[in-house]
Amino acid sequence: MKMEAFTPRPYEDFDDVEASCSLFPDEPPDDKLADWNLTIKAELACTPPWDPLPLLRSVFRFYSDLGDVQTCVALLLVLGEKSKELVDLGTQRLWFLDYIEMLECYELWNAAAEVIKMCWITSVSNKSNEVTCFRYT
Repeated sequence: MKMEAFTPRPYEDFDDVEASCSLFPDEPPDDKLADWNLTIKAELACTPPWDPLPLLRSVFRFYSDLGDVQTCVALLLVLGEKSKELVDLGTQRLWFLDYIEMLECYELWNAAAEVIKMCWITSVSNKSNEVTCFRYT
């Protein structure tokens, strides 16, 4: 029985593709790409001409109205402390605590610990110092 839906290309074909690909074809290749470091030119990393904050506020409002704390917390983690402009800290704290509780209900302890570690809200990040006890019966 065939295990693949298609026949994979031979490995040798990929060597030619890597040699022809370049982020900036007019520039000579340098050692930075070999180390997988990404360099972005300053003129390419500009802020958008439009204000993204109203759109982000509406995204937070939409997902919070749905009760989707996972998406809200994911957005908070992406935005970091810059999200203080969009959502008050009390709401952020509730979202983090609800999401951590949901992860713990599904026994996703490692994911919950990562969320706690990445959180900038002191009352949430201090949860990592709490002692957890298990009773064996």
